Amino acid sequence: MKTDAFLQLMRGGRSERVPFWEVWFAKPEMVRRRYGDPDKIEAHIRMAEDLGMAALGIGGVPLNCHFGQTRTTADGTSRYAGGSLTSLEQLRERELPDWSPTIEELVEKLHQVNAAGLAGVLYQPWCFHTIATSMGLENLAYRLYDDFDFLKACMHWVEDRNRKAVRKVVSIVKPDLVLFDGDCAYKTGVMVSPAHFRELVYDETKQTFAFLQQLDIPYMFQTDGKVDDLLPMLIELGFAAFHGCEK
Repeated sequence: MKTDAFLQLMRGGRSERVPFWEVWFAKPEMVRRRYGDPDKIEAHIRMAEDLGMAALGIGGVPLNCHFGQTRTTADGTSRYAGGSLTSLEQLRERELPDWSPTIEELVEKLHQVNAAGLAGVLYQPWCFHTIATSMGLENLAYRLYDDFDFLKACMHWVEDRNRKAVRKVVSIVKPDLVLFDGDCAYKTGVMVSPAHFRELVYDETKQTFAFLQQLDIPYMFQTDGKVDDLLPMLIELGFAAFHGCEK
């Protein structure tokens, strides 16, 4: 089965065929036009079967920690427009979500995806991307030099909540794979210096992944951009796969 080959590769094995799975594309509109209601997992399963995919996302774990802002353009498109995070108090005021409905929904979607012969992938946020978009990159760059400890505290806060999510949600749902949404690079390199980047995220991320390793769930990373300085760190952290390859 395609899924068997996919999971075998995620666990470091080999496969006679390269399984196909595309993480990000305009799925909701495509599903709506060809398969029905994009809010229903059954429609996405039909799309995955038609495209020959080996895996399918089942949804994500909300952390209630994002301060990104959006604006509507003249053509009606919603675009990212910076962030409003300026203090740790803003993060500390965010209550831990009630994950009970999330768990129930994810378990049901995973069951349906697996029954269709597909691997189920659960999405989780990641500290750098979350904080960078919550602050806006210009503000993050200023804090990098003016208040580095603030940024480290923000990264810790996000990953501490991520670890709670792994213990309270992922351990119950038991997806086949976890994907971390980690945009952190431009076409020229990582958004901040590799040394600063490592200092900000490495130890915090390693602690989070220790829980996933205990659960024996492989995990992968997604970012766009030039990732020469990033890939060695991902290998050290035990990532099974990477998505976002650019020319």
